[in-house]
Amino acid sequence: MGKVHLLDIWEKTPSFSWKILILYFSWVIFQGFLFMIPDFCHKFIPGFQGGVQEGDISPAGVVLKYEINGLQAWLITHALWFANVYYFQWFSPTIIFDNWIPILWCANILGYSTSIFVWLKAYFFPSNAKDCKFTDNFFYNFMMGIEFNPRLGKWFDFKLFFNGRPGIVGWTLINLSYAAKQQELYGQVTNSMLLLNVLQGLYVLDFFWNETWYLKTMDIAHDHFGWYLAWGDCVWLPYLYTLQGLYLVYHPVQLTTSYVVGILLLGLVGYYIFRMTNHQKDLFRRTDGNCKIWGKKPKYIECAYTSADGTKHYKGRREGLPLCHRLQATSRPPGAWFRVPAPSGRDRSSSFSLSRGPVRGCVSGRNQEVGPGNSSERRASGDSRLLTMEGAGRECQSHSHGPFRHHGHTWPNSYEDKNVSKEHDMLPFVEDYSNCDIVKATQFGLLERCRDLVEAGYDVRQPDKENVTLLHWAAINNRLDLVKYFISKGAVVDQLGGDLNSTPLHWAIRQGHLSMAILLLKYGADPTLIDGEGYSSLHLAVLFQHMPIIAYLISKGQSVDTTDLNGYTPLMLSAHKVIGREPTNFLIKFNPIVNAVDNIEKNTALHWAVIAGNINAVDILLEAGSSLDIKNAKGQRPLDLALQTKNRIIIHILDEEEKIRIRRTSMFLRFLEKNEFLLLFGSSLLLIWTVGYVASLNSDSWLLKGSLLIFILVTLSFFARLFIGFNTIKYFPVTFLISSIFWILWTCFICFLPNFPDTSSQLPFFFGMVGLIYYFYKTARTDPGFITSTEEDIKKNIISLGESGLLDFRTFCTSCLIKKPLRSMHCHTCNSCVARYDQHCIWIGRCIGVGNHGYFILFLFFLILVNIWAIHGTIIYWSERCTTTYQKDGAWMSFTQIVSCSPWVLYIFTLTIFHTSWAVLWLILQIYQIAFLGLTSHERTTLRKQSKYSKHPISLRKTPYNLGFFQNIADFFQCRCFGILKPNMIDWTKQYTLIFNLAKDRHIHPV
Repeated sequence: MGKVHLLDIWEKTPSFSWKILILYFSWVIFQGFLFMIPDFCHKFIPGFQGGVQEGDISPAGVVLKYEINGLQAWLITHALWFANVYYFQWFSPTIIFDNWIPILWCANILGYSTSIFVWLKAYFFPSNAKDCKFTDNFFYNFMMGIEFNPRLGKWFDFKLFFNGRPGIVGWTLINLSYAAKQQELYGQVTNSMLLLNVLQGLYVLDFFWNETWYLKTMDIAHDHFGWYLAWGDCVWLPYLYTLQGLYLVYHPVQLTTSYVVGILLLGLVGYYIFRMTNHQKDLFRRTDGNCKIWGKKPKYIECAYTSADGTKHYKGRREGLPLCHRLQATSRPPGAWFRVPAPSGRDRSSSFSLSRGPVRGCVSGRNQEVGPGNSSERRASGDSRLLTMEGAGRECQSHSHGPFRHHGHTWPNSYEDKNVSKEHDMLPFVEDYSNCDIVKATQFGLLERCRDLVEAGYDVRQPDKENVTLLHWAAINNRLDLVKYFISKGAVVDQLGGDLNSTPLHWAIRQGHLSMAILLLKYGADPTLIDGEGYSSLHLAVLFQHMPIIAYLISKGQSVDTTDLNGYTPLMLSAHKVIGREPTNFLIKFNPIVNAVDNIEKNTALHWAVIAGNINAVDILLEAGSSLDIKNAKGQRPLDLALQTKNRIIIHILDEEEKIRIRRTSMFLRFLEKNEFLLLFGSSLLLIWTVGYVASLNSDSWLLKGSLLIFILVTLSFFARLFIGFNTIKYFPVTFLISSIFWILWTCFICFLPNFPDTSSQLPFFFGMVGLIYYFYKTARTDPGFITSTEEDIKKNIISLGESGLLDFRTFCTSCLIKKPLRSMHCHTCNSCVARYDQHCIWIGRCIGVGNHGYFILFLFFLILVNIWAIHGTIIYWSERCTTTYQKDGAWMSFTQIVSCSPWVLYIFTLTIFHTSWAVLWLILQIYQIAFLGLTSHERTTLRKQSKYSKHPISLRKTPYNLGFFQNIADFFQCRCFGILKPNMIDWTKQYTLIFNLAKDRHIHPV
């Protein structure tokens, strides 16, 4: 045989096929196209979470949004596959098996080319520079990836696309191809092959059903994207996971019935265990471990590791730590399992959880009181050590702050806080407090002990050795009764104290005690006073992200543009010091001057956001209209600063925004932008007509028709991306419905009406058409119940809610800054609160609320009426114009004859069936909710979710709004039926309290 060279092995490898390469990359492009289409499945499939969803927070603090449409892509792909197998026959169903090795070539080419592309992209134009992980090892960078979430544009995410498409979508197609090959070779498909398709298909469907959950798993939330994922998803997954099917093609196995049942049961049990374990892990993550699994609280393992800089990190948490570092926006989100040392510097000072007892720390075996006036201020200047309970004295041992409590910028739940305070008020803080000094008594809230000491002659204005007064200690520990008592005894409400030379109001605001801040302001505290760092009360509230306090201070008259000693406005401070959307986005709602400059650097808020690398703040400020042309004291614009800091993401954002603003100076582009909806409508009209026209072409080549359709779809897609913005693209379902109705009506006029010479048979069509157009217009143009409020009313509501202890997300909309009426809901698409909110209808492009809900019901009714007439007209048309041989050749041959007779009519018939299906289901559901439940769609789904996680069953019928069938109908339609019924006249835009009598039934559930 002689010597064997490497070239000899290469020559024996299967040949490469250009034809398969073209087909393979057409498949990938098609999956990419489906990946970019907005998801519609979640609108129709109950319980499915699709559409735009947020992923986990990245190491740089970025929360990306994903379009979850994998189930939709899988359904469309397999529908086309079966349509090809049973009707079109563009290619053989065994095409994957027959070209197994050439496809392997193509998969490797895609895997390696993608790996190389994302590797180069990470160096030259990363999607998020702060999420890149560079090492000194070239192979590690290439293999494991540099970028965390490489993207093209806003939505095409490489990691999600290659993890979820095309490999997993192709998985079930590969198995189907194996089954088809078995049928071709042996004349039957074995039951073992069917079992394989069923069980693996179940796993794939589970993946797409839970794709939103998958965003929080390791592949998406932790792994960087490189060769490991790119090549693995393109080659390893489809070729390794389907080897069982490949084996069964060459070695078919026909199992006995007992084996089939046994293997099926074993597979289903395995699937159940797999699904339940994943559900348990997801539940554990979502609830921060505060849940029960099989009736028991879950346990976890706490691990620790030391990073290269010597910092020790803890995974897990320990119970009973008295002091907790505040998690800033740059650390893990609430619910994460990492304790992160607090950053040094005044902008990210550490603070402590004080809502469950007095501020105490135990260090080196002796007790020390801590607060912003002494050791805590020293920590705020750089010492981020975590205090423990080792060596604690007697008082510390008798009081615990409970488990580690995360601090975020969420709105507080006032009801929960009240319950917590009641629970801990009953704790025996100190067994014998008769010997406590007045500082300890103040910290623990011992009013009687403090009263005894003051009556004995203690001066409440006297500071301790660290220049801290009793009023400071009472304020930081939220002791309202003690504050009232001390002030009645002559305490100075604005006395400065502590290392930071702060007032008690400053101390209360640092800890987020809204009730304490309100009380001090009532007693005359001055919120404009500055502390030793130059911050006023509003600046501190912004710095520590206490949105309720921000809202209250501004409503009480504090200017949103108030400046500190350096001319910093709260907006500048937020953009520079707090990484993330809040409170920058919250401050924008109060209409600050976005282009104000500070006194020293002459920077705007946008300049400071660029300097800090605060990408979210940059986006928000640009949306608010921040100028790109203002220069600071050094003559630098924001883009110049971005180039100096070399932040590629911010450079890209500013550069694109500058291009957009320049384009707006063009009259032609301004005209296109103004008429984007008309362009979208024209595109939809053309799209529907084109599909029908191509289907009606006088050609037997479905490959030609398919190629034309793909070309037209790609062309229209590029046109939409060039000339139609994202805010208009979301109205595509609206234009699709209008275009469908247009072509349905056009077909009825041209093809169907001539078959109905009798006026009585035409009358339902014209009646339905007029009603459909009228009620669509009324639904789309009528105010659904948008809740508006003046600036003065907004401030009054904030003050009243704050002083009553109800300034939380359940009674106050943080987006609209209004008090929420009963049954209202904030629609993020319309960016407004809607009275008696039902849903945001994608087919109307508008919210459905109290103002247009009745019109919406009638719109559905007339849409169904017109479609039923069109279906009837189609059947009459086929019976009179198309010759079929149903009795002789059967249904399938008759169907092919109908298709060849008039493809356009069949196409319109399909559209009609589609719109009729969802309209009928929707109308039935709406009537059921209105008449039998007295609920809206939003209320029904909310109660269903509550019932899912509630220990006790919740009945949808027992709610305050279900007043019986006839009364529900009367209230909804406001009909009296000649005086038989008496509807309740309720203005849901201003209804804040329940008016119905609940004494009749004690088992009524709140909504």
